Amino acid sequence: MIMAKIDRLGRPTIWTEEEINKLAESLLTWAEDDRSICLAGWKADNYLTHAKVDHLMNKSQIFTEAYRIAQLKVANRNANYLGKKVHPCHYNKYQSLYDPELKDHEKEMSLSAAAIADDRARSEAFQHSSKMLSVLSEVFKKPSGTPAQAEQADIDRSATQNHTEQT
Repeated sequence: MIMAKIDRLGRPTIWTEEEINKLAESLLTWAEDDRSICLAGWKADNYLTHAKVDHLMNKSQIFTEAYRIAQLKVANRNANYLGKKVHPCHYNKYQSLYDPELKDHEKEMSLSAAAIADDRARSEAFQHSSKMLSVLSEVFKKPSGTPAQAEQADIDRSATQNHTEQT
């Protein structure tokens, strides 16, 4: 277990570059072990919270790469293990937790699906509004001119309605 060096008494704990590199090395060593199947266990063993891991990843590129490699190794190990023991649909539900590329892809796909559904709903609403406006405009039209012209307008209106109902 690696603990951060305290450069002064009390809080906060200060992480130096060397200590972060040692932590990255210990993470890679941990990831090589066949019994390592969950990164939360490694975090708990090293007294690290998720927020602290994010902070260390922002602070050190070496730690970021080590963490990503560990994620992929754990994902591969889990896929191999669960593929033999568990039905694939149960594993696929949680696979994106350990595979950052898959997680990004699923997020992108869900956003595009939501955008398509939103566009479809807008299009249907627009078509419905257009139909309602045409019906209302026909209802409230006043006949003008002679009775013969009013009769011709009614015939035209009914022909237009029949045509829109057919399409």
